[in-house]
Amino acid sequence: MNLPTITFTQSSTPIPTGEYAVKCLSVELVDNKFEPSKQQLKWTFEIVAAGDFQGRKLVGYTSVSTSLKSKAAAWAGALLGRPLADGETLDWGKVIEAHARAVVVCRAKPDGSEYARLEDLKPLKSTPPAPKSDDSAGDPFAQ
Repeated sequence: MNLPTITFTQSSTPIPTGEYAVKCLSVELVDNKFEPSKQQLKWTFEIVAAGDFQGRKLVGYTSVSTSLKSKAAAWAGALLGRPLADGETLDWGKVIEAHARAVVVCRAKPDGSEYARLEDLKPLKSTPPAPKSDDSAGDPFAQ
């Protein structure tokens, strides 16, 4: 029997808890491994910020819910830089290659090892609050 020589190594260091600038590489419809009769969206991102983790991949999953309050709608909105509108049909071409901030939380597995979990996605820049409609909005002395 001719078997290859294999060198086993410890896997890469988990990405620490924090926020990272990412680019969306793909969104795929995949089977849900916890509920085989259902499907989910698999989102793949690449960390683009300079540093030790640049180029590392992050994967997150969302349901295929069409609710504006769903995680998929929030993540798509973060990549577009704006919330999705009621009745809007998402153009996936605008999501792929778009940038956002990934919120990563380092978690422990039952065996004590750690892994990075993609908890949330936020727009790269905060959306400014809507201007006030009353006349005193620009007057710092108005009561």
